[in-house]
Amino acid sequence: MRHPLGAQTDRGMRLVLLAISLPCLLGAAWLLGRALWDRQFAQEAVGRVVEIRGDVPALVVEFDAGGGVKRRVESAGSDLHRNYREGDRIRVWFNPDRPQDARLDIFIDNWLFPLLLGVFGGFFALPLLFMGGWGGRRGGSDRLDSGGSRIMAELVELRPEVLLEALPRGVGNFSLESQDGKYTLTHNGQVRDPFDSMVQRELGLHYVLRAKWKDTRSGIEYFYESEPLAEDPQKLRRMRQVPVFIDPEKPQRYRVDTSFMPAPVAAQRESAVQ
Repeated sequence: MRHPLGAQTDRGMRLVLLAISLPCLLGAAWLLGRALWDRQFAQEAVGRVVEIRGDVPALVVEFDAGGGVKRRVESAGSDLHRNYREGDRIRVWFNPDRPQDARLDIFIDNWLFPLLLGVFGGFFALPLLFMGGWGGRRGGSDRLDSGGSRIMAELVELRPEVLLEALPRGVGNFSLESQDGKYTLTHNGQVRDPFDSMVQRELGLHYVLRAKWKDTRSGIEYFYESEPLAEDPQKLRRMRQVPVFIDPEKPQRYRVDTSFMPAPVAAQRESAVQ
């Protein structure tokens, strides 16, 4: 029997964002640390531009590595170098034990690459700050267990889910898959409607309410999700708004109010998504 991993969708998104952002941020930190290390511990020399190569200018700088030994170092190509001319002087940072790894004291070699990597990595890391913990649907350690201000969030999705502990015996083979927000349920080789009330009762399907709310003070939009509800999907589909209790100072702390249901299941999570 195959079953969907819908509860792990947010976790999968976090992993994707982390896989993109972490190498960029680590690379930016390494390049920045190296540039700062040069300024504290590397030896300094004044070099001279002896050649400018390529349509996108790359500077070849010659410097004295000590003892009259001349070394050359080449920069990356950049349009920022078009103002340089042969004979111009540029400061060089180098380790006397490895003068071949010298670096030019110019913006592109020291600050541009870590800046670009940091901005790119930060762009993908920022959503992680608003996506809460990694513990799945049951919430993180900073939950809103009681109290809070009651708001009405707009229902944006009703998501069917399968709970293994709720499956009736002898249910057979089935799969529940999602693509572009559309859900397909296949039961014993037959395609069935996961939002059909009879199917819900037969297979013990549960449904997650996903709603959004915009904080008018900050302009940030939050998404809230309920715990899986064993409820008539037609009734849930008729809903337009979902009551949610939030912490006014930290709106990502919330609990969806399901007390209007015959069998209330209070949702306590910290995974609101901007």
